[in-house]
Amino acid sequence: MNLKREFTIFQEIKNTGKTTSFYNSVTGTTWQLSVRDEKLVVDVPNFTFQLSPSSTYKFRAINLEIDLDFEFEQRDRCTMNIYAKGIKRATFEAY
Repeated sequence: MNLKREFTIFQEIKNTGKTTSFYNSVTGTTWQLSVRDEKLVVDVPNFTFQLSPSSTYKFRAINLEIDLDFEFEQRDRCTMNIYAKGIKRATFEAY
């Protein structure tokens, strides 16, 4: 992947202390990321789970029944891509 600059979503959210919202225009859903107790947490409608880093811009959901991989890209705005086995990639844009 050719990123315009190195991007670490955890540090970005931690440094600002804000929750970052990501919107999926296909499904109309919003997922929110925040840092709580030094952990990157995802809030989706009616559910919360934690992400564990696997590289600068890749994360894996932990303690879920389904394996979800997250990849963040920083271009004009931050994009969050979610991958699950057998499911087409879901793309969310920060706003």
